[in-house]
Amino acid sequence: MPDAIFADPRLAALHGVFDGDRVDLDAYTALVAEPGARRVLDVGCGTGSPAVRLAGAGIEVVGLDPAGASLDVARGKAGADRVRWLLGGAADAPALGVDPVLDVRQAPDRPGREFVVLAERAG
Repeated sequence: MPDAIFADPRLAALHGVFDGDRVDLDAYTALVAEPGARRVLDVGCGTGSPAVRLAGAGIEVVGLDPAGASLDVARGKAGADRVRWLLGGAADAPALGVDPVLDVRQAPDRPGREFVVLAERAG
């Protein structure tokens, strides 16, 4: 079930307005590039900024999110056509044969701060 903030089309559209310059995206790209990943699953991709950045770097990306409104915003971004967008949660992730799974999360104890989970998909 998506967070109500990201499921509401009006609020999802505002998500990127407060993001600033997103210099953090360089770090995500470097994390994925380090092991030589060619295919990435971005779990909880939200409005898609990391997914679009990775796809622009030539990586095959699948963005997965349970909030349709956030995916609509993601699909409207420049370069979004290079990402395969799927509606669903982590349990719905198809067997994609991806290299790492990227999961960018809000740190629960530090509002406005994110942390990254980069893992191999089992199976």
